[in-house]
Amino acid sequence: DVAAPAGGTGFINLKESATGTVVDVTFGEAMDLTAATDIANWAGSNSQSATAVLMLNATTFRVTFDAAIAAADTIDVSNQSDVAGNAAVGAISIAPVE
Repeated sequence: DVAAPAGGTGFINLKESATGTVVDVTFGEAMDLTAATDIANWAGSNSQSATAVLMLNATTFRVTFDAAIAAADTIDVSNQSDVAGNAAVGAISIAPVE
């Protein structure tokens, strides 16, 4: 694997949080655990900050934010690399769905 991670999908998990503060994010490949679970690397487009990141599997992470994430928001994930050590170029932007 020589390709850098480039994108992902996000699902606002209303079952986990009726207020919309939890988003399940799935990347297209296995991500580096240390970078992906660092709350400082996650931000919402309306100044939402991550308060927790839980790895569900090698490609999927459950992120809890301090304020609701809406479908119109985007999530930027910075400083990411895959398990092969390929670094993403800039932040990875994710448009979550409900």
